[in-house]
Amino acid sequence: MRKLVVFSVLFMLLTSAAFTQGLTFSGNIQSGLLLTLPDDKDNVIDPMLRFYNQGVGGNRLELNGAYTTAAGNAGGNFRLRATVSADNNSPSLAAAGILRAWFRPIDILLISAGVHDNNSFATPGGLDYNGGVGSGLGLLVEAEPVSGLLFGFGLLPRTVSTYLLEQTSFRFGVRYTLPDVVRIAANFAYNYAPAATSGMLIPEHNAFNAALGADIYALKVAGISQIALDVLALRLDDFMTFGTLEIGEKIGWGIGDFSIGIRSIQRLPIRNDNDRSKFGLDMLFWTQYANLLGILTPRLEVGFSLNGRLNTSTAGTEHRAWDGLQRAAAHDRFTGLDAPTAVIINPSVAFAIGGGTIALGYSFMMQMVPEITRNVIYATFNVGF
Repeated sequence: MRKLVVFSVLFMLLTSAAFTQGLTFSGNIQSGLLLTLPDDKDNVIDPMLRFYNQGVGGNRLELNGAYTTAAGNAGGNFRLRATVSADNNSPSLAAAGILRAWFRPIDILLISAGVHDNNSFATPGGLDYNGGVGSGLGLLVEAEPVSGLLFGFGLLPRTVSTYLLEQTSFRFGVRYTLPDVVRIAANFAYNYAPAATSGMLIPEHNAFNAALGADIYALKVAGISQIALDVLALRLDDFMTFGTLEIGEKIGWGIGDFSIGIRSIQRLPIRNDNDRSKFGLDMLFWTQYANLLGILTPRLEVGFSLNGRLNTSTAGTEHRAWDGLQRAAAHDRFTGLDAPTAVIINPSVAFAIGGGTIALGYSFMMQMVPEITRNVIYATFNVGF
């Protein structure tokens, strides 16, 4: 209760007349209701009913603010969230996603410090991998020397106990856009990681990761809305022992308000042994018809993972066709365990009513080994301001 009072006082201060010049606000409130019905073979969860919106991990009030000086060359951004957890029904207040100050000394250069949530350098294919260039607590420098060409440099000190210089992460990104032809993005990261055990000992190391992708605008003809490819290489510093190579695709097509799309990721084995020899394939197919009768958007999503499994980390509440899969690209990389195949079929319909959205849906979730079947019925309620 005390935390909610603090949030209310902070909100009133920020919206007072003394701060309104140059300050803008936006936000949203999201909630939902979720019914999960597992089969008799599911020994992970029992039937459950809870208030829950999977997209935000509970029930949430979010407030976003942006401030720009009168000169327009400095400012700040923040995001505050008050969330009631689906697990313990206790409210919590936290600054999440954005809390940064920025300065533009010249037109082509932007310098910001704080907590970032910048996806400018993400690859556009099925991987959607940003390398953390504009993520986390640190310094971000962006330069656009010519129109369409953007460079980024991120410096993230290690924020746990030691703060050693040698444990600092360095991240680089570049994006080039040629209108109506192509958008290319690449990112490179040099990250410190402590020793860990995941089926095999992973020593303390500095990992070098790299990703490259392209969205080919020139092929957007005859209803094609997207053709994008990307590739990701993890642990290039010791690739033959710990490395992962992944390839992703996104393809979209539409006519009028009807659209369909495919997202896919392939994980290619690097080591020819029991730890790393599994090929992984993750796919999402979706189709929807927007603005049916002016207010309805029916949608169907089908997710499939070969050598993946259902995501059980949230006690069966993750019903979405892509996020509900603990995909092969991230599963059992070092354990050598037999990974099963999983499928999620998720039809839904969204209603646009009075500036808000109500979505009703059903999700059929099936995993082969160990055999699990779940049926999820849900409703979500979202309104923005």
